[in-house]
Amino acid sequence: MRRFLNSILMAVALTSLIASSSTLSVNLKGKVLDNGKEGSYDPFSWSEQPSWKINADRENKPSAVDWDDVEYRLPGDLLPSVYTIRLLPFIEEGNFTTDGYIEIYVDCVNNTKNIVLNSVDIDIHQLSITVLDLETKNPLAVVGREDQQDTLQKVIIKTAGSLVAGRRYKISMGFTSILNDKLIGFYRSSYVENGVTKYLATSDMEPADARVAFPCFDEPEMKARFSIILGRKESWKSSSNMPKIGTNPIEGMPGYVWDFFDTTPVMSTYLVAMMVSEFVSTPSDPALSNVEFRVLTRPELQKDATYAANVGPRILEYFETFFGVAYPLAKEDLAAIPDFGPGAMENWGHINFRESYLIVNENTTASSKQRVVEVIAHELAHMWFGDLVTMEWWNNIWLNEGFARYLQYFGADSVEPSYKLHEQFVVNTLQRVLVSDSLDSTHPMSYPEEKSQVFDTIEYDKGASVIRMCANFLGMDTFRRGLNRYLTRNAYSNAVEEDLWNTLEEQAAIDGVILPDSLAKIMAPWTQTTNYPLITVKRTYIEGDGALVTQSRFVLPTSGEGNSVQEDTVWWVPLTYSHDFSLHPTTAWMSTATRTLVSLAATSDQWVIFNVNQAGFYRVAYDEANYNMIADQLIASHGHISIPNRAQLLDDAFVLAKINKISYNIAMDLTLYLKYEREYVPWRSVLDELDYLDVMLHNEPQYVDWKIYMTSLVTPYYNHVGFQESESDAHLTILSRTDALNWAGKLKIDDCVQNVKSQYAALMEQPDMRLSPNQRDFILRAGVENGRRAEWDFAYEQYKASDSDSFLIAMTYTRESSIVYDLLGKMLDPNSIRSEDVDKVFTNLAANPLGNAMALDFLVQRWNDIEDALGTSHFVTFFRSLCDRLNKQTQYEQMVKLRDDHFDILGNSTTVEQGLGVIQTNIEWMSANQLEIGEWLKDPSTATALPTTEATTEALTTTALPTTEATTEALTTTALPTTEATTEALTTTSTEHTSTLTSSTTSTTTTTSATPAPTTPSSGEDMRLPGDIIPISYDVRMLPFVELIESGNYTTEGSVVIVVECIRSTRNISINSAELVIRRGTISILDMQTNSPLAVVDYFDEQSTREIITIQTASMLGAGKRYKISMSFKSTLNDDLRGFYRSSYIEEGVRKWLAVTQFESTDARRAFPCFDEPSMKANFTVALGRKDNMTAVSNMEQIKSGPVAGMPGYIWDSFAPSVKMSSYLVAFLVSDFINISAKPGVSNVQFRIWARANAENLTTYAIDIGPRILEYFESYFNIDYPLAKQDMAAIPDFAAGAMENWGLITYRESDLLIDTETASARQKQRVAIVSAHELAHQWFGDLVTMDWWNAIWLNEGFASYMEFIGTDSVEPDFKMNDQFVIENLQYVFGIDALETSRPINIEVNTPAEISSLFDAISYEKGSCIVRMCADMLGIDAFKRGLTRYLNDNAYGNAQQDDLWQAMQEQADEENIVLPAKVKEIMDTWTYKMGYPVIKVTRDYATGGAQVTQERFLLRKMNTTEIDPTVYQWWVPLTYINAGLEPSQKVSEWLSKDDVSTSLNDLGADADQWVIFNVDQQNYYRVAYDGTNYDLLTAQLMADHQRIVPNNRAQLLDDTFILASVDIVPYKNALDLSLYLAQEKEYVPWNAVLAEFNYIDSMLHNQAQFPDWTIHMTNIVTPYYNHVGFQESDTDAQLTIYARTDAMSWACRLKIADCVDNSKAKYAEQMNDPDNSRILSPNQKSTILRTGVENGGQAEWDFAFSQYLSKYDTSFLIAATCSKESSRLYNLLEMMLDSESGIRLSDVNTLFKNVASNPLGNLIATDFLVNRWNDIEQSWLGSNYFVNFFRYVCDRQNTQTQLDRLLKLRNDHFDILGNSNTVQQGIDIVVENIKWMELHQEEIGTWLVDPSVTEPPATTTTSTTTTSTTTTSTTTPSTTTTSTTTPSTTTTSTTTPSTTTRTSTTTSSSTAASTVSTTPVPTTPSAGFRFTKMDFTSIFAVVLLWKFLVH
Repeated sequence: MRRFLNSILMAVALTSLIASSSTLSVNLKGKVLDNGKEGSYDPFSWSEQPSWKINADRENKPSAVDWDDVEYRLPGDLLPSVYTIRLLPFIEEGNFTTDGYIEIYVDCVNNTKNIVLNSVDIDIHQLSITVLDLETKNPLAVVGREDQQDTLQKVIIKTAGSLVAGRRYKISMGFTSILNDKLIGFYRSSYVENGVTKYLATSDMEPADARVAFPCFDEPEMKARFSIILGRKESWKSSSNMPKIGTNPIEGMPGYVWDFFDTTPVMSTYLVAMMVSEFVSTPSDPALSNVEFRVLTRPELQKDATYAANVGPRILEYFETFFGVAYPLAKEDLAAIPDFGPGAMENWGHINFRESYLIVNENTTASSKQRVVEVIAHELAHMWFGDLVTMEWWNNIWLNEGFARYLQYFGADSVEPSYKLHEQFVVNTLQRVLVSDSLDSTHPMSYPEEKSQVFDTIEYDKGASVIRMCANFLGMDTFRRGLNRYLTRNAYSNAVEEDLWNTLEEQAAIDGVILPDSLAKIMAPWTQTTNYPLITVKRTYIEGDGALVTQSRFVLPTSGEGNSVQEDTVWWVPLTYSHDFSLHPTTAWMSTATRTLVSLAATSDQWVIFNVNQAGFYRVAYDEANYNMIADQLIASHGHISIPNRAQLLDDAFVLAKINKISYNIAMDLTLYLKYEREYVPWRSVLDELDYLDVMLHNEPQYVDWKIYMTSLVTPYYNHVGFQESESDAHLTILSRTDALNWAGKLKIDDCVQNVKSQYAALMEQPDMRLSPNQRDFILRAGVENGRRAEWDFAYEQYKASDSDSFLIAMTYTRESSIVYDLLGKMLDPNSIRSEDVDKVFTNLAANPLGNAMALDFLVQRWNDIEDALGTSHFVTFFRSLCDRLNKQTQYEQMVKLRDDHFDILGNSTTVEQGLGVIQTNIEWMSANQLEIGEWLKDPSTATALPTTEATTEALTTTALPTTEATTEALTTTALPTTEATTEALTTTSTEHTSTLTSSTTSTTTTTSATPAPTTPSSGEDMRLPGDIIPISYDVRMLPFVELIESGNYTTEGSVVIVVECIRSTRNISINSAELVIRRGTISILDMQTNSPLAVVDYFDEQSTREIITIQTASMLGAGKRYKISMSFKSTLNDDLRGFYRSSYIEEGVRKWLAVTQFESTDARRAFPCFDEPSMKANFTVALGRKDNMTAVSNMEQIKSGPVAGMPGYIWDSFAPSVKMSSYLVAFLVSDFINISAKPGVSNVQFRIWARANAENLTTYAIDIGPRILEYFESYFNIDYPLAKQDMAAIPDFAAGAMENWGLITYRESDLLIDTETASARQKQRVAIVSAHELAHQWFGDLVTMDWWNAIWLNEGFASYMEFIGTDSVEPDFKMNDQFVIENLQYVFGIDALETSRPINIEVNTPAEISSLFDAISYEKGSCIVRMCADMLGIDAFKRGLTRYLNDNAYGNAQQDDLWQAMQEQADEENIVLPAKVKEIMDTWTYKMGYPVIKVTRDYATGGAQVTQERFLLRKMNTTEIDPTVYQWWVPLTYINAGLEPSQKVSEWLSKDDVSTSLNDLGADADQWVIFNVDQQNYYRVAYDGTNYDLLTAQLMADHQRIVPNNRAQLLDDTFILASVDIVPYKNALDLSLYLAQEKEYVPWNAVLAEFNYIDSMLHNQAQFPDWTIHMTNIVTPYYNHVGFQESDTDAQLTIYARTDAMSWACRLKIADCVDNSKAKYAEQMNDPDNSRILSPNQKSTILRTGVENGGQAEWDFAFSQYLSKYDTSFLIAATCSKESSRLYNLLEMMLDSESGIRLSDVNTLFKNVASNPLGNLIATDFLVNRWNDIEQSWLGSNYFVNFFRYVCDRQNTQTQLDRLLKLRNDHFDILGNSNTVQQGIDIVVENIKWMELHQEEIGTWLVDPSVTEPPATTTTSTTTTSTTTTSTTTPSTTTTSTTTPSTTTTSTTTPSTTTRTSTTTSSSTAASTVSTTPVPTTPSAGFRFTKMDFTSIFAVVLLWKFLVH
């Protein structure tokens, strides 16, 4: 334990840290916190990104925690005084961790045993935690730790004794944290320098992320002093809040040093700053400030730091003077961080900035430069407001941010007075937040309801505006003196808003400022309620003019519903008003009343303006007369009204007009004066509203007048600022020019357009030409807009070359429709438009008047193409971006339809609904205002405002709107082209899209695996270890904190020591590791020969890509030498069911946790670093830590236990060293399980089962058979089991069935635990067979392991074969050899007959590829090949060969050639003659996929036969790929005839080089049958000529037992399958089935039932069904009568299985005895519903279904009620078997009701079984078609449609049904159209239809007279020996005619009534030629055991039943 906690940090901390700690303290009170700020609001962003886009991006983010949730608060029992923090960040690729150590001096306020700290994602080293009483100097024992980091963001340290109030303590601990990439806490950032990625560590702790960096009391009121110590490389630099005071080397880490920083003043945790980087510093001129001032940047930006270094110290000096409070620190650093979440962060003494917010260079725009100075001022203001005085809790954050926002204007103005920032405040801050605070979604400045509402525009901008208003009515001098009082009184402490109001009020009283009430009461409505007042002024216009002033809450109405205004708030309003701005304004207080009278001191012909300089936070509305006078004044001399008030008038008027508070005529009248306005601020205040009008009127008749009018206003403004920049331009001139250019370009003002064209043309000539950064974006956009294809192509080329957003956005400004459409198309190609730029392209095109309509059309028409190319993540953004320009009801309806058509993607989006609301608002606005504005534009009310000269009029007329033919043509062709060529192009696109889908589908299928695959590169070799080093032994120590799982702590501490041998000299040690946190400081390499360490010089972490870490040493590791590699690490007990993971169960209502492993195939690396390849075997010594109330188990026996040092209650369990084995076989289990031991004497091995305590009674069967099987295998292999014990553990959560870990086999509970009293026979067999499988692995897999995963079949194929033998040894009556045929062989035949199959042995490298091998090919086919080999050699020789193989390779690895070599040696030793070497024979079966069908065509005249082989395929897929494989095998032909017993079988061989062979003498007369593949021991199918089928049928009818059960099963299975693909006639198969009336054995019956099920479903509604039912009744009744209804205790296993099958069919066929008995049992169960023993588990399903099917309402009600009470799905399935349509329909109805009791997890089961019901199929289909919308709007949503569609397909087989399904898919193409599962269902229906066309009448004809044709007389049969083709023709009228004429061959089946079949003996093509070549989807069906299944073949449909049964 000590080893893996011995980090560098711990070593140095314990020796040197205590001495440097301070003991100062500050007594604080505790208040609140939960976690970090939301982060989406950037207070300094002036982005053009619309607010809705931010909302769309945030839409799926989780909601914030309630601020008032006290669970997140610290208790306040302890208050920190001093922290000493030592951090060593490892800043390099692959190891972004920080080792930390912290000491916290605390004062105890209340007695407590719980030390509660904030902590998130920090690995606290348990053993390092100490608590010292500083008074007694005695330590307090730490007795435990409760980890709540994942829930409440806390950790609770529990002490044995209480901490006593009034005493001081020191808390110490070591920890490890992650340098995360989430931009919170202590995190990593990066940048690229000279092509190399450089990293740095930096911090952002606000508001609640200090806890992510170190454990702390992370609440703003809990202030303390901080001593920071940072570790770094010598060549790097570190910085923190305070100046550095010393540097020392780090002991044991050459090249690393500690930096010590001075202790901070008392401050909050969120202000702590730390940075370790390779940054350089740019110092400021010392003359500018007494404070050391630096700007820290990456080296290449140093030249751009000059501006910040110049203005920063000057602003700091200004604030010292402004506040009258000196800056208390010795230094101030400004750091430019490449990746920084907020704009900047005010860490005291070390401010972090986003790079773009600090850097100024020649490419910086004027607006960006202004932002830089404002952000610097903002953050420096925080040094007083936030750092010196901090809000007490986050609900008063505006005390920080509101002041900083307000003061940033003063600070920036002090260094840049030409910016006129106090004027800009109105448009940049106040008017912006007036909009936000008028929405229903706003919140108060103080005490917001949700955390997510903090750090938004209300705290910043409303806070600043309210402070500004307060300063205005107090007077600036009083306000500043009051601030000094506030800062001085609360310095180094915390404050609430009352503290501010009290100090300001005290200052006001001193200065004689009279207030109408206490300042706290005056300000409360402004800070503690939402919104603000609208002041309405109605003048009297009489002598002594006065006005009625009213106030009302101003809230913008929501679309469509008006406004729910709360009138419960009134404000103290500081009214200021004036009629002459040369005079001091009049002031008056409007009390907390809604109306008041004021005297104006203005005559009736003088205007009055309220809210002078817009100092108050309210809007103002006037009566119309006053507005008219103001408008006149503006036109006459607008300079008489201040700039802020001109901006206020315009902004207020347009907002009020928009909501019909005033007329638009008034607002428009006010704009007339703009012709003369030259100031930036008034123009800026109204441009957004003018933009809105421009958008709304753009396609309307009024647009011509609008454009003329706007041109009249903008042209003088544009002419004033001009196009060309000048170095002498004032700052606001530059900003004005930006606005003027945008409008001049939009209005096509000629001078602007010509200048743009000129500059753009020059740029095209010289792409490197510098454009003014202030004009660059405009020139690019306008250049494209006014250009043609050449200009656009240039922009596109520059975008591709430079990744420039400027060029990208410029491309969207084109006015060429063909280019727009081209750009939309390029958007779908990531090679044309980068995926991250797609949203920018579409949103900007949507803002383009031309592009909007085309983008909408593109979205509607190309939805599927977009989804295929981009996925679904962009659709919400696309939809929303289109909405802003839409204002017609038809457009609204189109958008609603678009939403509804794609409701699964758009339907639940608030952003989409917001967009629809915008359209509705636009429609309403147009309805209310379009005509009014149009009328105004025809005759503007003040004529003098418009130019009247002829020249001007002409200019305006020609400028307004071009009307040339060319323009008309261009406008006409804007719509999408509809020519034939275009249609063809669109069609081609659609076709290509389909092809892409098909290709994609195929690709997807081939990578599907049965287990979750890790994310890995496709390159396989990269995932392999180099093999330079091999492991010899491991010492693994693991301490999983199982007891902490419930609290969310899933960590495991671990260490490993690996002894390795170097094979090839190397400096690189590569080890597998995945998802582990390796503690770099603990890595050591020891040369065991010299006992000297090797220096580690580098470490490469590729865990996320290659699952490998590489340790690089300074010197070479020498070949042949041994080394010891040591390291400690942390891992996570994941819930992925792989690696070392957590599982749980419920016991007596309490959840119990355990930790367990699953390492196969490549997940040992997830638990501990290892050489995780099967050939790298080693010995493992394991120690597991646990709580003393738990147990630990591993592969080997436990040899000792002892306490974990320093961790009371914890135990180390040590286990004996293992035998040599692979890493994937290592196993750990830490749990509270009990163990049950086997009876002594059964086995020499200690045999135990581990399980939860309440499952002890379920272990009796497994503990009985397990040791007996183990003993049997020891005898069978003649090799002792090599371990001392064998444990088997039942795990509640387990992905596989079981896992063969050597000595500790883990099982899924259901595969090990059964109640022998209630378990079904099938369950019992399952436990036996899984146990035998895993115990077989102890030899095949554990003792001898495959060399690499390509040969996994050597493990799994043998185990799957031996499981039958092992089970048979303990349960001989199960007849496992007979069951093998149906369970394994016939099952895998269905999979291996597809072109998508694979060889048994294929190359794999990646974990995903390896996982894909755990399938039916490795398991079942592998077992079949082993069984065939055993039959080929003889079982005794085979067993001896196995012993040879196991002994030769024991404790090592093997390839399949090693197996073949052992078998060859054994064959040679026993003189077994084979036609070729074992390897040559068996390689044909392991290296080729598929298997042959052997066609036997007898020559009845000579007694011989022609035998051919060809690959058997269910169908051939359309493919252009050529498979070079020659599909021919070494085939062991075994056969008997009517005169031979199976033991007398004849063996011949068909060579892999031959398609066919002639057997000269079968030993059978012409009237005797032959059977090939005796006992079906070999892996192929057999087809016979018609005569032999007739002879076999006759034998079966006469005495079926003459043929063994396995061959009877083979005949039925082969013949029905071969008939389904037209290799033999269905008549042959049906003839064979007649004998079943005499068959009593389970295996033959079970082999054919799947085929019967399929035929039954196809004929169910057909004319042939009565005859089919008669036939089936005739053959099933004897079977049922034989097994009977009643079970007996003496029933054999297969009798029980047979009864299950027979009952199912007998009840289906309404055989009276079965139905009556079932009904009686059902009634008995109804009378005693809680008696679980009434229904046998083997019969329960059939009885329940039959009871409902043949019952009434009462029976149905009982089944459904039992489901609801027990949630036993067998009752629900029974309810779906009703033959009453109303019940089925009601069941589907209830499915839609979340309150019906039907569980969501059972919905698929319900619908699937209704659809499987012959009556229910129609009902389910109708329900799906007709109730689609109801389903979608229910709790099911759209998630189930694909499955529902698939379920209805299986029984459908008519063109009408297919057409209906196709229409359903097309009607809902957005959901169904691109689903492989849906296509799979459609293909099944298509194949059903084909099957019906081919076989319905054929089968129907047979059913009319199902009698067996007598075998033909030999004299009527002639045979050709000169032809290789024998054609056997069988028709209803002629059954004995055989011909050899060439013409007969051409008469093979052409109509359903002709049943002639052709057998080909020398070619493998004929059978394939009869199979359809429709393309096949290859995506696997979920839930099936195999991974690749072709469901479109007829056979696949048939086998669906069989595989489900299997």
